[in-house]
Amino acid sequence: MGVEWADSAEKHYPIADGMHAVRNRKVFLLGFDKAQDGTGEIVDLVIGPARDGQMLEVFLHRRIPQTTYLFHVLHLRPKTWRRAQEIIARRKGENP
Repeated sequence: MGVEWADSAEKHYPIADGMHAVRNRKVFLLGFDKAQDGTGEIVDLVIGPARDGQMLEVFLHRRIPQTTYLFHVLHLRPKTWRRAQEIIARRKGENP
């Protein structure tokens, strides 16, 4: 699977930290959101550690054919973590 990076993905952390977070992910949440740019693309969330251990949030699109497009790498914000927990809890309730 190929990986592409938006310029915005390197704004706060180097690519190596984002890739480390993806490879060592603690959470992978499909369908976390929809793109706000008008395309309606599905946004997936990865939560994992940077090389220094700080937890990061990584937003990505899974594109056909087999390309992962990372466009957001930032420290894990409380609002992202809360929303992820809500989605996970809701999905667990839907699939007993």
